[in-house]
Amino acid sequence: MVALSGCLMAGLLPELAGAAPDTPGMEGPRRHFGQADSTAPVSLARYAEVRAQTCQPLMAPVVTLEERPAGGRLWVAQGTTVLQVRGCPPLKTPMSEVMYDAGAAAGFQDVGWRVQWQWPAPRVETVRGRVTATGR
Repeated sequence: MVALSGCLMAGLLPELAGAAPDTPGMEGPRRHFGQADSTAPVSLARYAEVRAQTCQPLMAPVVTLEERPAGGRLWVAQGTTVLQVRGCPPLKTPMSEVMYDAGAAAGFQDVGWRVQWQWPAPRVETVRGRVTATGR
C-alpha cells in the first residue's frame, strides 16, 4: 500500500510518490530508471489517480509510448493497486504501469512516454528516461 497526502494521487515511480509533477518537454533531462536484466521484466513507473475530496478512484491515466528502446521490449500494463490517501479508507484504484524486459539487450536504453491525467483538469505529462540493460 502507498500512503499519500494532498488532494491528488499522481504518478508513482517505484521510489517516489506525491502530487502531480510539472510537465517537462521531451527535450528535458532523462530520469535513470535503474537496471534491468534478462531474468524478469521490471516496472519503470506506475500511474493512478484519486479525487481525494470525495475518496473517488478515477480511471487509470492513459499512457502512450513515445520512444521505444533500441533493445528489449517496453509496454503498458493495466491493473489495480491499493492507495491510502489522507482522510480516505484504503482505495482499490485502477492503474497503468510501464514495464520493460531487457531480453538480450545490453547498454543504455532510452525510453519515453506521455501520461494523460484527468483531474483536476486534463493535462499531459511527458516522461523521458534511460534503463541500463545487462542482457543475457
